[in-house]
Amino acid sequence: MDRRAVYGPRDGTVLSQQSQHRSDEILDGNIDEVLQAKRADGFAPEEGALKGSRLQVKAIIHHISRVHITPDTPHLTVVQYARVVALLLLGGKMCPDSSGYLVSLLYLAKLENIVAARNYSWGSAVLAFLYRELCNASEKGKAAIGGALQLVQI
Repeated sequence: MDRRAVYGPRDGTVLSQQSQHRSDEILDGNIDEVLQAKRADGFAPEEGALKGSRLQVKAIIHHISRVHITPDTPHLTVVQYARVVALLLLGGKMCPDSSGYLVSLLYLAKLENIVAARNYSWGSAVLAFLYRELCNASEKGKAAIGGALQLVQI
């Protein structure tokens, strides 16, 4: 049975980027590739804490574990701790990239004013990030996917 004749588009000009899409491989019978879901809770193979504009999760967890919040803790320390926890949640769980161990520092700019950050539409940002990751993962040759994949499962 010719899979393209059954499952492919009737008019090949409709899907202009079909040749770069994963489904094209499925139509050819190559369905063994599985995407690896990545989230930033692993540890990097190298020892350095910084790599470009991303921070290793290991360094963030080390920073968090050294802070003990008490009623006497200065306000600035509490705010910095809140920023670090928010960075870990954003880059590690809600919008992880496909590296598996790095968190983007781009979120720090949005966390500078921690009081204003609660007014941002973080849910929209998480969905937009997930949609972008799904689009990128649909390309041939991709081996990993990031994003809040638990939302896809729901």
